[in-house]
Amino acid sequence: MTLKKSVLTAVVIVLAFTLIAASLQATYPIKKGETVSLASGRAGVTYVKSQYSGTVTLTRKDSSKKIAEEQPEFTQMHLDVRFKDSKGNRIKHVLGAVYVYFMARDKDVRAFEAGELAIYFYDTWTGEWTECNTFLVSAGTKGQSLACRIRVYGLYGLGKK
Repeated sequence: MTLKKSVLTAVVIVLAFTLIAASLQATYPIKKGETVSLASGRAGVTYVKSQYSGTVTLTRKDSSKKIAEEQPEFTQMHLDVRFKDSKGNRIKHVLGAVYVYFMARDKDVRAFEAGELAIYFYDTWTGEWTECNTFLVSAGTKGQSLACRIRVYGLYGLGKK
């Protein structure tokens, strides 16, 4: 009986981890001209009058792994933003107004206002994290976010300077 319970417990744990991993990636359709905000956990992307129709994929990734020689101390999981047009072609460069955001707690806002926190983009060409021009967005009852306008689809993180 104990062996059955152990096996059942192991199966439940494996299924739970599978569900958790699946929830870290979200795919959304988007239409040309649409203004929409898409989220994955406490981060997301906002399109203002989208320039393309296609599919946006948001993936939250572990921020504890070091992927660059020098990198900030990240305060949340990374957000990987990918886009495929309606024909399935991967789009690398952003056209129009597209913003990445991270929901900010009060301590994050204080750190940002003190010049100690910003959004970073991982530049695969140089292998370095590059600071994105970060600004504070107040969303009334929905709280506050730190955001930046992006030019390239890829990996973004909220980190200490």
